[in-house]
Amino acid sequence: MLILTALGPLAPIRACADAFDRADPSPADAVSWFEEDAGRFRLEVYAADEAAAEACRAVIAAAAPELHVNV
Repeated sequence: MLILTALGPLAPIRACADAFDRADPSPADAVSWFEEDAGRFRLEVYAADEAAAEACRAVIAAAAPELHVNV
């Protein structure tokens, strides 16, 4: 299992979470987001393997290209 994370303002984080909600089927096993600090949010995306992680990166890049993703 791999965890992809990204930090940023609320709008791009929510855009990514919404994009995963719309994906059918979703490449992610689970997606969560929460406020880490005042005005700074964290997106966490769980992927089963490298191929799923790359597909998740593509969803994030399409929804919020300004976010930097860490695995």
